[in-house]
Amino acid sequence: MDAITQHKLRAAGKMAFGAARIASGLATAGGKGLIGGYCRNHGLMSAAYRLAQSSVNAGTAMLEAGWAEWNAASGPAKPADAPETAASGTPNQAA
Repeated sequence: MDAITQHKLRAAGKMAFGAARIASGLATAGGKGLIGGYCRNHGLMSAAYRLAQSSVNAGTAMLEAGWAEWNAASGPAKPADAPETAASGTPNQAA
């Protein structure tokens, strides 16, 4: 397995774990799962909300870091203002 594939697999794992943290936070905020159910049954939904908010924020940061690693492993990004080139190598002209 080449280095690019290994970096992309590592980035994909980080993105998947970040998405799982986001889903876990949303479930906790809704009173689902172990912690969310406990908080719902004991009238601690504000605490569940705070826990969920921190989980979603951490998951979002992890997801964004995974996207950054994925893009870095994909190679240099093409500048947004660079013209597209045709098969002949000349820039495409707008009509």
